Amino acid sequence: VGATEYIIGVHKGIVNKVKLVFLHNVDLFPVVYSEGGAANILRQICGFDKGALEYLCSEKMIPSVVVTNDWYTGLVGAYVKTGAFGDSFSGTTFLHIFHNLQELYEGRLYPNPSDGTLNSIHGLPSHYLVDPYWKNIIINPSRCAILGSD
Repeated sequence: VGATEYIIGVHKGIVNKVKLVFLHNVDLFPVVYSEGGAANILRQICGFDKGALEYLCSEKMIPSVVVTNDWYTGLVGAYVKTGAFGDSFSGTTFLHIFHNLQELYEGRLYPNPSDGTLNSIHGLPSHYLVDPYWKNIIINPSRCAILGSD
């Protein structure tokens, strides 16, 4: 995530015959729905989204379809589409589920003007996350999910 490498713990379980995987890192995910400004939340999103893709690669479990849900997973498809995982997912289709695209539910992040688009954290082309026609810089993971979907 940016210039920082995080080690993500993987916890596996089975509930009612459904395999579950939980990703853990106390620095990225200290509590559920932690706060701390746009940069911190974006760091968490990037760590989670890249961590999920890294897990799939490490398990050699490359699905034909990846379905992501809500804005927190909005960068998954974009990381693949921009080549961050080489051709590992070249045969994978990406679909994102939106429950509500009203602005309060898109996961919008409002960085300090001096922080710009926080490219040093997410590493994606800015247009995936920021609408260049908006007056202010607003990082929108839901926009990224749309552009990263097939």
